[in-house]
Parts: sequence; C-alpha cells; structure tokens
Amino acid sequence: MSKKQKFNKPQHQRSVKSSPELILKESAFPLKNIQILLILAFSFLLYANTVSFDYTLDDAIVITDNKFTQKGFEGIKDILTKDTFFGFFGENKQLVSGGRYRPLSLVTFAIEYEFFGKNPLVSHFINILLYAVTGILLLLMLYQLFPNSLISFFNVPFLASMLFIGHPLHTEVVANIKGRDEIMCFLGLLGMIYFLNRYLEKKQLPHLLLSLLIYFLALMSKENAITFLALVPLFLYFFTNEKIKRILILSSIYLIPAVIFWSLRGYLTKSSVTMEVTEVLNNPFVYMTAIQKYATVVFTWGKYLLLLIFPHPLTHDYYYNQITPKAFTDITVILVILIHLGLAYIAL
Repeated sequence: MSKKQKFNKPQHQRSVKSSPELILKESAFPLKNIQILLILAFSFLLYANTVSFDYTLDDAIVITDNKFTQKGFEGIKDILTKDTFFGFFGENKQLVSGGRYRPLSLVTFAIEYEFFGKNPLVSHFINILLYAVTGILLLLMLYQLFPNSLISFFNVPFLASMLFIGHPLHTEVVANIKGRDEIMCFLGLLGMIYFLNRYLEKKQLPHLLLSLLIYFLALMSKENAITFLALVPLFLYFFTNEKIKRILILSSIYLIPAVIFWSLRGYLTKSSVTMEVTEVLNNPFVYMTAIQKYATVVFTWGKYLLLLIFPHPLTHDYYYNQITPKAFTDITVILVILIHLGLAYIAL
C-alpha cells in the first residue's frame, strides 16, 4: 500500500473541477459572507468596552513615553532601525537576550500619533478591528483546508473561528494596546499559509512571493513567528498531495525571510542571543538552577494546556503570581511530561 493510499490524504483544491466549492458556488458565498459578518460582530460585541480603556502596562514603552512613536511619520525611520526599547530608554539597554526588534506594531502607533495624537480610543478600536480580521482570515484559511465544510452553516471552520475570537486567553492581547504585536504576528502567519495555499492552487508565483513577504512582516511584528518554519512542512505534508522533495524545497524557501529578519535583528539591536540577563523582570529563571528552570518550563506547558481548556484564573504575569520553581520529581511536572508524550504519540 502506498503512503498516499495508506493515509488517504484529502485532495487539495488544485483539483478545482471536483471541488465542493465549485459545486456549491451559488450557496457558499452567501454562507461565508454571513459567517464573516458574524465573526466581525462577535469581535466588537466582546471587546466594545475596551475602547473606553486608557493606556496601561507596557503601553508607555511603545507609545506614550516612546519618543519615536510620538514623532509620527518622522519617527518611523528610527523605529525600523533601532531596538524597540531605544525610543523609551534613549539607549540600547540590553534588557533581554537578543534585544527586542518588533517594529511593525510601533510603526502603526506612530501613524496613529500622526493623525490622532495621544488617543487610546482609536488604538483600542484598531486592536479590535485587527483581531476581527484575524478571525475572518482564520475562517477563510480553514475553508481552504476543509472545503467539504461548505455544505453546512455551523461547520468546523466557522465554529473554530468563533471559538478563537471568544476564547478568554486572548483578552490581554486585545485589551492591552501593546498586545497588537501578537495580533499582527498571528494575522501575518495566517496570511502566509493562506497565500501559500493560493500558490499551490493557482501555480502563480505572485502568491508565493506574497506569502513570503507576509511571513517577513509577521516576523517584524514578533519574533516568535520563527516557529512556523517547523509548521510549514507539516502543513504541506498533511493538507496537500505534494511530494516530499517538493515539500522540502517549498519549506526551505521560507528560510529566506527568516534569515533576513534574524540578521536585521542582530545588527540593529547589537545584542547577542547568548547574552545573560540578570534582571528577574525580564528573566524569571535567573535565580533558578538549570534543572529548576527546565522543570518549570515543562510545568508551564501544562499550565498553558490547562488554560486552553479552563481559562481561569487569568493574569498578565504567571511566573510572579502563580508559578514557583519546580523540580522533575514534582508530581505535576511528571504528569505534564506524560500528557505531552501521549499527545505526541497520538499525533504520530
């Protein structure tokens, strides 16, 4: 039995003639449009109260006390060419390993300052709008992966997107203006996969180039977008009929924007990823032994998994408020290891 017969991979949308999207074209578009409107309305319904909120927490670093952001258009050049903290401290403080280079959200703050001045209402509104767009793009991307879902209204893509919008774990990201870097990062990652899918469907190079550009912008929003380098080959393997060689080639192309970004980050922040951070505010493991550090990291995996299922209580700082140093002999750490080994087994 061949690999493709064994796993029975779903036919990718490149086979347009047999696609349910074509068969249900007349009914699918109204259905999706209604779902899009519901996601948009749900987003604003949940977070409408945040437009009355003020600035808080790290908003001072990136907005209210950031001299580059407050220059509007004139500050964009400095935002793009210096460490993210530079505009607040006036120097490279080397507060975190590898520095901080997340300029894209600060560019949007500078544009807002140019047109609206110091106005948290506008910033909160834009956060909600970007969050809603993220949910909408998630819906469209999931329809690419599960086109058969178009036969019903309350389908997997729609319910998953609504769950994403309504999940309490996202509250801080939307309600805190500075959290826009998280929203823009994930929005970019969804766009990256969406246009990669379009490229596989249409075989048009501009779609692939747009996917690469959007991935670079996701990295410019927040560097943890680098993790998607591992997810691209998995996506191609499970959701397309591409050959292994082709998967490796396509996946390796995404190293280009990643290397460009990482080189820019290192050059502009002038900070080493191996630099030791001794301040507990930016390194919660500074007073732990190596064993305690990694045991605590494993425990945190379990914490995230639990909050995904039961999101209570929520706080902006779990290490200070809820998580104490752990050891690998701790029963909770052992349980988390067993759970993740089980999840890995199921995935394989």
